[in-house]
Amino acid sequence: MNGDRQVNTNDAKTVKKNLGKRSGQSGYSVSADANLSGAIDAFDLTQATANNKDKTSINPIPLTLALTPPPSIVLPGGTYLTAKHLGHPDRTYAQIADDGFGSGRRGILLA
Repeated sequence: MNGDRQVNTNDAKTVKKNLGKRSGQSGYSVSADANLSGAIDAFDLTQATANNKDKTSINPIPLTLALTPPPSIVLPGGTYLTAKHLGHPDRTYAQIADDGFGSGRRGILLA
């Protein structure tokens, strides 16, 4: 959770301290949300505990994504409808899209 690419008791303590925090709240961290459910819950604590002392030497690949041109479709409630396809013109590898319900949630769909 702190970027050192290893799980230890400090990570589990941080998850426990932030149990119940939801995306957008102070204390919520996507790195503590093991299943990316939008909430730090018992599952995340179980994963932090079960993976204690696990580590990796793999460096994450930095990725930056921008929508060009910016989205122009506004949904009821004022949120933008967004979608971006990644891949070759003949094949989509992934799509990043808004859920369309105005929740602000976005997801990645792998093809």
